[in-house]
Amino acid sequence: MSKSSKTILVAATMSAGKSSLINALLGKDLLHSANEATTAKVARITIVKKGRAKATAYCCEGLPAEMSRLLSADQMKEWNRSDDVSSMDIRFPASSGLLSSKLSGYTFIDTPGANNSMDERHRATFIEAIKSYPDSTLLYVINVTQLGTTDDVEVLKTIREIHPTDQVIFALNKVDALDEELGETAERYVRNAEKCIFWLIVNAHSGKA
Repeated sequence: MSKSSKTILVAATMSAGKSSLINALLGKDLLHSANEATTAKVARITIVKKGRAKATAYCCEGLPAEMSRLLSADQMKEWNRSDDVSSMDIRFPASSGLLSSKLSGYTFIDTPGANNSMDERHRATFIEAIKSYPDSTLLYVINVTQLGTTDDVEVLKTIREIHPTDQVIFALNKVDALDEELGETAERYVRNAEKCIFWLIVNAHSGKA
């Protein structure tokens, strides 16, 4: 990580798999995920070494609205869909898995896809999150089966407009959807992704879509 902050803001286009990636890092299907726009609210997930699991939903005024000790995807889905909830804070005890334990002390910020044309609130929430965590490390998730979309350019352009000099770390998601029998190997798509990321960065800086 290039920054001292242990806050990682996860960004991507709609349905690229942000929540699924975070679930994989946690080792638990905590955040609701599906092949559609599922994240509407900002969720802050902090991995702790000790202590009990806890989730708190906040109302639009920033006050706690509801609290739960039972972390589940169903609960997160309910809060995510509620008009009375604006954001969520989650304390997640590190599991015995090596990856989860190494991430102890880190906070992941799960954000809505900014390209949801059906609900402009998603873009507004995404922009507010980018502005609210200026010291966070930016992790951008790319759907490996949809490389180089104009939506990716637009989202990266938005990030660059707010944080023009920040480093962005890219992660390829949905590699398991590739069909190696058709020549869709991970190695081939990593090479393609390198070219695609360069193209995305150039166009995001130039303002082209």
